[in-house]
Order: sequence, then C-alpha cells, then structure tokens
Amino acid sequence: PVPSESEVDEKIRLAKLAMEGPERTARREQHEKESTVKTRQTEIKIELDNLAQQKEELELAWIQLDANRTAVKNLINPILEKENQQEQTETALEEQEKSTVTARDKEAIEKKRQVAELARQAIEKEKWIYQDRLFKIEDKIKDNTNAYQKLLDAEEKFLKESERLSQELI
Repeated sequence: PVPSESEVDEKIRLAKLAMEGPERTARREQHEKESTVKTRQTEIKIELDNLAQQKEELELAWIQLDANRTAVKNLINPILEKENQQEQTETALEEQEKSTVTARDKEAIEKKRQVAELARQAIEKEKWIYQDRLFKIEDKIKDNTNAYQKLLDAEEKFLKESERLSQELI
C-alpha cells in the first residue's frame, strides 16, 4: 500500500528530528516560529494601515456631513422663526375672533386667520424639505459612525493579536 501524504509528512518530520538532534531541532523550530510570527506581524501591519486609511476616509466624510448638517440647520432656523411668528399671528387672530361680537367682524378676522394658516402651511412644507435633508444627513452620520466603530473593533483585534505574537517571541 502507498502511504498517504500526511503519513509521508509525519515520517519526514520524524526523520528530521532524528538526524538534527535536539539542539538543532529547537533552533530550527524557533526560527520557523519567528518566521511565522514575523510574517503574521507584517500581515497585521498591512491590515492596520488599511484600517487607518478607511478610518481617515470616514473622518473626512464625517467632517463634510457635519458641515452639511450645520448648513441645513442654519437654513431651517429662519424658517422655524417664520413658522413661530405665523403661529403667533394665528393665535392672536383666534383670540381677537373670540372677543369680537359682530358677525361681519368675525368673518373678516376668520378670513385673515385662514390666510395666516395657509401661509404657515406653506412655511411648514418648506421646513419639511429641509428637515428631510437633515434626517438623511443624520442617517448618513449614524451609518458613518457605525462603520467607524466596526473599524475600531477590527483595529483593536489586530493590535491584541500583534501584542500576543510579540509576547510569543519573548
């Protein structure tokens, strides 16, 4: 019967051990271990460099998204002020209508209030457009932050592995 590949490998390993002697075997195994660890350390460094690049891209994207968020908030603020003023105008007209006695005066005030309400609704529609933009930006920021956290987790894993490998060489 032909021996299997694993059987041949095991016989070669045993032959090396018998011919090298214990001192050379220990040196060879230490050298192989150091070589394996150094190779893995190099792979980890490449991974860490890649993670650093990805993190920087997310950091730059976050800066841009935050600037966009601030710009949209600055656009919304005057709209919110207009909306608040319009609501105050409506409230004042409603109060004036309650205290008005004649039907003619009430009708005139009601027409003014309806005009004010339509103006407020138009302002709200404009506000919603910017709020939708803001929500989309904030969703992107959240996604960006989640991706960044995953990169940090991966980075931490590689750093721990690198430290463990360094300890193995000591």
